[in-house]
Amino acid sequence: MDENNVENQQKVKPTTKKDFKPIILYFVVQVLVSLILSFVWMARGVLDSNAILEDPTFMSLYLIFYGLTTTIIFSVLYRQKLANDFKKLTKKKLGFTVLAGVGIVLMNFVVYSLFKNFNIPTENQDTLTSLADMFKLPYFFTLVFFFPFTEEFVCRYSLRTIFSNKIAFVLVSSIVFALLHGLGVASILYFLLGVGFSLVYIKSDDNIICSFIAHALNNLVGAISLFF
Repeated sequence: MDENNVENQQKVKPTTKKDFKPIILYFVVQVLVSLILSFVWMARGVLDSNAILEDPTFMSLYLIFYGLTTTIIFSVLYRQKLANDFKKLTKKKLGFTVLAGVGIVLMNFVVYSLFKNFNIPTENQDTLTSLADMFKLPYFFTLVFFFPFTEEFVCRYSLRTIFSNKIAFVLVSSIVFALLHGLGVASILYFLLGVGFSLVYIKSDDNIICSFIAHALNNLVGAISLFF
């Protein structure tokens, strides 16, 4: 049996059961990690909440720990989907994913360069740059693995179970993805990235591994530019 036949047999309809757990857990974990680290900082004598939030060490640890925690939780909760999607990762899907990922990287580079040329602020990118020198290895792994893994479950998997219409899913998923990265003109860049990752998810028959690979590839290029 050739690969195309195998792939056709593996296609299934998107699940009709709405799953809000990734979205809820995403925000709950962020709040809990922030509170725990804030208590640690207050125990060290830092009582000013603004001073805590502006501390680059606090922000770095916050991003690392919430990324790690949500990744572990989602890996356990959705281990069956991850295993099934990995089995369905044919050479054709993998090739498409890599090509799509490269295209997304190029689009990201062009749009980001335009923003810089026209002096359009890119707060999220600038924040990542300022934190890049702290906890280099764990922060690098957070950018390349934890964030893409977590965000794909929130913006792609969960929202796809809520929106069966493909156009509605792509629009809502991309808007949510942009909002998770902040407000402002730079949100346009993240909206476009969200469109790219959403299309990969749909074209791969809702395969979370494929959209994760495309997302991780984009972040990998960005992380290399930050650290090296």
